[in-house]
Amino acid sequence: MSVWLRYFLIGVQDTAERSIGVFKSILELKERIEREIMPQFHARRQTNTASSLILDFEEYGILKEMTGYKRNRTFVFSEYLQIFS
Repeated sequence: MSVWLRYFLIGVQDTAERSIGVFKSILELKERIEREIMPQFHARRQTNTASSLILDFEEYGILKEMTGYKRNRTFVFSEYLQIFS
């Protein structure tokens, strides 16, 4: 087997293993939020608007608003982003 092919295959294997770890972490985060945070939402949240859902996500610490503006706001889902770093 050529050195280049072996190097390439090792890279593919490493990338696949890291991707599996990231995917598992995303599923764990999703399950934790569904188990610990979502049950705290009120029944009215079944028919909510996007802005009321975002307010709930802010209240429970899922999202954080970054701009300080009232319009054209940007939100960050820090726990999700940390999985990739």
